[in-house]
Amino acid sequence: MAESNDALDPTRPAPQGAGPDGAQGPTPGQPALPEALAAARAELERLHEGLSFRELDDRLEVTAPVERLLEVAMTCKNELGYRLLMSQTAVDWKDRFELVYHLYRLDSAYPIVLRFDLPRVESPEAPSLTPFWPGAEFQEREIFDLMGIVFVGHPDLRRILLADDFQGHPLRKDFEQDPHYVLMPHLRIPGYAGAVKGETSTGRFLHE
Repeated sequence: MAESNDALDPTRPAPQGAGPDGAQGPTPGQPALPEALAAARAELERLHEGLSFRELDDRLEVTAPVERLLEVAMTCKNELGYRLLMSQTAVDWKDRFELVYHLYRLDSAYPIVLRFDLPRVESPEAPSLTPFWPGAEFQEREIFDLMGIVFVGHPDLRRILLADDFQGHPLRKDFEQDPHYVLMPHLRIPGYAGAVKGETSTGRFLHE
């Protein structure tokens, strides 16, 4: 589900005691990474340069530019066996949008969390994962509906929670509701229970 967050981003990868080879290690005081995730990190580092990692006791977080979304996600699925896309969401961090994916192996309780930054523009774009994970279809539609991120290659990208004529994306920090827009138009049509006296509705917009 799409999210909006006003706090500073506490989950961004930060320097964590890099070793001689420049690789980041676990956060001080954190338990060692589970064996399956440690092996996954080693393989991702071998196959893809320039990824950022954050190790927690129950997950491995990987951050990359959105342009690398498909290559990293496909490595996790096809090479590392993380075939279950459990969730897909988006966050508005004021200065950028972020897509977040939780991937699981069927034989492990420890996920890989993929994070991809997008520019904070009117219609940011990202590749759709629907062709590779059919279950991404509705999740991408929800993110499009509430956050306005366009998933290129999605087979049916349209609103899923709000009406087609709804203006804007309500989980964006800069969203402002049109005061004349009626979410439940039957409450504004004379003759229906709950209609406001003296007001009528044409479509979904209020007219006095």
